[in-house]
Amino acid sequence: MNIRVLKQTGLLVLVALVSMSAGMAIMWGIHKVSAAEAGEHEHELVAHVGTAATCETTGLRDYWECPDCHLYFSDPKGIAGSEITSDELGTWRILPKTNHKTFYHQYKNATCAEDGNIAYYACYSCGKEFTDKACTHEVAHDKVIIKKKNHTANKIAVTYKAPSCEEDGHYAHYKCRDCDQIFNEYGIACNYQDVVIVGGHHSDAEHYEDFEAATCEHEGHYAHYTCIDCDKCFEDVDCTKLIENVTIAKKDHWAEPNTHIHERQATCTEDGTPEYWICVRGCEQKFIDQKCTELLDESVFDNYKKTNHHDGEGWQFVYDPAYRINDTAPYRYINNENKVVTVNNQYPETCIYCHAHRGNQPIPSFAKLNSNNFNNNNVEVSYLTVGEEHIIDYEVFTIHTSTLINNENGYSATIVIEVPADYSEFSNYQQTQEGVVVDMSNVVYSKSGKKMMNLNVHFDTLPENETSLIWEFDWDGDGINEQKIKVVVTTNI
Repeated sequence: MNIRVLKQTGLLVLVALVSMSAGMAIMWGIHKVSAAEAGEHEHELVAHVGTAATCETTGLRDYWECPDCHLYFSDPKGIAGSEITSDELGTWRILPKTNHKTFYHQYKNATCAEDGNIAYYACYSCGKEFTDKACTHEVAHDKVIIKKKNHTANKIAVTYKAPSCEEDGHYAHYKCRDCDQIFNEYGIACNYQDVVIVGGHHSDAEHYEDFEAATCEHEGHYAHYTCIDCDKCFEDVDCTKLIENVTIAKKDHWAEPNTHIHERQATCTEDGTPEYWICVRGCEQKFIDQKCTELLDESVFDNYKKTNHHDGEGWQFVYDPAYRINDTAPYRYINNENKVVTVNNQYPETCIYCHAHRGNQPIPSFAKLNSNNFNNNNVEVSYLTVGEEHIIDYEVFTIHTSTLINNENGYSATIVIEVPADYSEFSNYQQTQEGVVVDMSNVVYSKSGKKMMNLNVHFDTLPENETSLIWEFDWDGDGINEQKIKVVVTTNI
């Protein structure tokens, strides 16, 4: 087929044909170039379209012919050097056959479900098949196919299998030995899903256990569902999230500072208690230390039973020689409200240990003012006297060194105490240790019906280990100390 090729120009190209001795002149824009100057053939060429070569047939190259000059070219513009002579044209145009473009097929065994094949090469250009890579031994397609087998001769029976938590089960069925094709109990081909019995874990609301915290008495566990069949534990009722270990280990015993029971001695009317710690992690048992390493022997409580006024031996007539008149009775005494009073024609028997009173004896009544004009018949005190010997009770305050305030004068703390009603401007105190000073506040205030005062305690140096300090206070200035205070400074929690 011959195709005439014409030179084309764009919208902005003006072509002018001018007869010139050099041949055809070509104008592009305002620049003129002749075909001879461009190296192109001056006449219009006719294209001869060839064909592509394949692995079975040769092909033909494209070429261009000038009908005016009877010349042949391998270039569509007929540029110099692309001429082909008429003698060369026939041989030059021929394109040799191409090699086969093959794909290798591996050997595949035939099954009952599908055919197999031998190993072979197939050309995807011509479709032919060969037994060698060089494609020199062609083979027919039916010769590469291995026909599929017959299921009937290869069926084997598979017995029923119950499902479990770990794997599926199946109904009784048949299976082809070669291709694994499944057949139901009636011999009809089917899928495995048709005979499978799905297994797995399963649970329900009755097998749910809520979270339980561990204590010092028993282990705890996380919230979980238990598989009905195998007792494994899961986060969800569908048993998709296994919990390897739901157990929360049992805790050690432990006590907190607020469960520390301080030692308290028994009184005439109330039991005391030994020092101990109560476990807060569930058992509430009593231990001798905060870490709860050793249980308290509760028989020790027998040593803290109330004394019943020392089995009655404490009942005595108690006198205060400070208020004798002409070295004779009457003497003041302390009533049940801890007040020194004089009662007309009455005198009670007093316990020298707890100051309780019982019974009455007739005595005269006197009242006497001290040097400070204070009526001692109605004052609150914290002591009693037996003969000439003073017995003074004291309060105990515990300070931990971590609460001491460090300042330029050393270390300090403030203690709030209850003061008796006979506190006066003549009050003073005695201390028992050097390097420690107590500043008594001049302000006495009421709280819950009691008179209170702040004591500022100063330490020159930080106390080491456990230090006990005792102060005796003379509140009414009569030279007799009515109150003792004991301060224990400790580094122990």
